[in-house]
Amino acid sequence: MIIERMYTGPYQSDFFDWVHNQGAKAIQGVNTFIKHKWKGKDQVELKKSKLQKDEVLTTEKSDTVEPILDSYGGYCCDLLSLFYIPYIIVILMIFRNETEIPNIYGIKEQDM
Repeated sequence: MIIERMYTGPYQSDFFDWVHNQGAKAIQGVNTFIKHKWKGKDQVELKKSKLQKDEVLTTEKSDTVEPILDSYGGYCCDLLSLFYIPYIIVILMIFRNETEIPNIYGIKEQDM
């Protein structure tokens, strides 16, 4: 879990942004193709120039401190869970009859 947080976690948002941008470009291409077939070329050229200007504005995204804080928060939660999980498992083993989990799922005492 920590390896996932360190190596793949920081790049997931970049990957999803890339997939979103590629999908938007594909939809734009299909729309342009359809409009080109049904309308004049002048209208298509005007819309292309407007879309390119909008695309330039949306792709200029600067990285801030928030991704670093997000990663730091994730690492802290993972580290704390490493300390809390054994304690919670011991509590569940001590109060096994009170939780009714073994009775519901048929877990024997030697399996806990």
